[in-house]
Order: sequence, then structure tokens, then C-alpha cells
Amino acid sequence: MLQNDTLKTVQEELTLIRRKKPLLEVCTAKKGWRIKHEYRYQSDIKYHKRYVLKWIQLIETRNRVITLKNKSSQPKTEISNFEYVTNLNVDNSNVQEIALSGRLRWKIENEGFNTQKCSGYKLGHKICRKSYTGLKNYYTLLQIGHAINQLIEKGKCLTEILKDRPKESLYNIWRKLIHYMTFTQPVISCVKIE
Repeated sequence: MLQNDTLKTVQEELTLIRRKKPLLEVCTAKKGWRIKHEYRYQSDIKYHKRYVLKWIQLIETRNRVITLKNKSSQPKTEISNFEYVTNLNVDNSNVQEIALSGRLRWKIENEGFNTQKCSGYKLGHKICRKSYTGLKNYYTLLQIGHAINQLIEKGKCLTEILKDRPKESLYNIWRKLIHYMTFTQPVISCVKIE
């Protein structure tokens, strides 16, 4: 995803290209919305004399369709702008697929980071100030823990517990499990093998 304050020289070159007519337009209808996608793209953008970048812009315009069911609702228009820099060759045949893949990747990355920041993992900006290796190790372990947690949450055992107890939350189940492991001593049995 190309942000407004990154790659200043590329941004300057793209100011004129953004004003051009879209190279591809696609219109669809979905769940009471008319959706129009406008694609612009540019190949061979030079960056620091040794990099060659390709740029894609997707402008999505969503208009609410007024029907007899939602006649009382106001017409609504939503416009979203997505821009990507890639090293893939872009043309009319693959621009839609590349833009969609970019949107999905951005969504997956942001959902993971937001979960790690706000849902008990306590990921912050100042994890480890003294050692870059320590920072990498901490974040790798955090990602492993997050992946294990996702597998357990979607696993059969936990989904069956949640079916039996629909008002139980995942947070309470984890707290009960932690308390159980903290306050009970494991039973160790030895089996003598001859």
C-alpha cells in the first residue's frame, strides 16, 4: 500500500498520472450497492536510478441503490482510494487481480497487527531498546503464540465448549485454564520398563 508521505520522488511523478482517465473501469452490483472500480497503472517508474517500480491505483465508488425496501434511506456514496507499488508486470489483463491481492494482503497484515496490539498480546513500539536480536526473537515468539492461539480458537475442542456454553467468552476460558494450571500440581507417574 502506497501511503501519501512515502517515496516522495515517486509521488511527484504520479501527480500527473493520477489525473488521467482510468485505463480500465469495471461496474458491478452487490447487496444494494452499485460499485465502480477505476484502475490506473504505470510501469517503469524509476526510483533511485536502480529500481524500476510499477504503480496501481484503484478508486472504488460505492452508491447505495434505492429500492422499495430501503426507500426511506438517503442516497449514500462512498469513495475509497487504494494505491500499490509492485514489481509485477501490470496490464489490463491482470490489474484487477493484483489490486485485489494487494487489498487482501493489507487486510490480513493489519488485522494481525491490530490483534497483537489490542487483544492481550501487548505488542508495542518499544519492545526491546537494547538489542535488535532480542526484538526479533520477541516478535517471532509473539507471532508463534498468536498462530497457536488462532489454531486453538478454531479447533474442535474449544468450539464444542462454546456450543455447550454460549454465554462463555474465550477470555474467561483462558483465565480458567491459566488458574487451573497455576493452582494444581501435575500428577507425575513413573512406569518402570524392564
